Amino acid sequence: MPLVALVALAAGLLAGNSGSDNGTTKPKLTPAQIAAKKERQLAREDAAIDRILEYTTFFQNGQGKKRQVALTFDDGPSPYTDQILRILKRTKTPATFFEVGVNVPGNEKTIRRQMRLGHAIGNHTMNHPHMGQLDAATQLLELNNQNVSMATAKGPTQRLFRPPYRSFNASTLELLAERDYLMVLWSVDTGDYQGLGAESIVERALEDIKPGSIVLMHDGGGDRSATVAALPDIIKGLNKRNLKPVTVPRLALDDPPAEGQPLPVELSGG
Repeated sequence: MPLVALVALAAGLLAGNSGSDNGTTKPKLTPAQIAAKKERQLAREDAAIDRILEYTTFFQNGQGKKRQVALTFDDGPSPYTDQILRILKRTKTPATFFEVGVNVPGNEKTIRRQMRLGHAIGNHTMNHPHMGQLDAATQLLELNNQNVSMATAKGPTQRLFRPPYRSFNASTLELLAERDYLMVLWSVDTGDYQGLGAESIVERALEDIKPGSIVLMHDGGGDRSATVAALPDIIKGLNKRNLKPVTVPRLALDDPPAEGQPLPVELSGG
């Protein structure tokens, strides 16, 4: 083949790989199309939660069907939440935040930022009590008042609930069932609420991590600077293990809990 022809052929191949007008690249989505795609995904995740509620009241970990894990943060929002959000944005890491209602006023922008970045948000009661020690009426107030606080902040409709201290009883489960809430527990406890240093938090987060794990951390309720410091190394550790962080609703869709699991006993936590 003549040299001129070879040059022309190479130029044509390069043009094809560059995504010019040859139909080889996907068209850029418009903001409306992006919003519609997000709505469809949220609907799929919402339906997945409904399917789980048909056979269990709680989600402690997935079955390991995919190499996914869920990073979760309790007790916010707080000044540490925005620091965590910056890390998650930089590393393109989705997470799930369980919010305490009394902490929402004054942090409305943080709630909306969580939503804008694609993170999931769940109910962590209004005042962070041991739910298992309260009567049903008081538990109901804790759930409803948190919802009111979140609605005032223009937060999302919540389908997930995490009991403070992992404390719940039969009344808790009845109230959640009436409201189509899925109780989200955890299978990996970083112990960051125990005053551990960043290195220890990283070690505890990664030592027993596996596909389907739900990881407990905190962005509020005290000094969470060690959690902030530990988070980048936790994410790096997940990447090395080829584990992809997802939100709890996404984990519910892709890797739901197994049927027939016994209800976990009450354990300590935040």
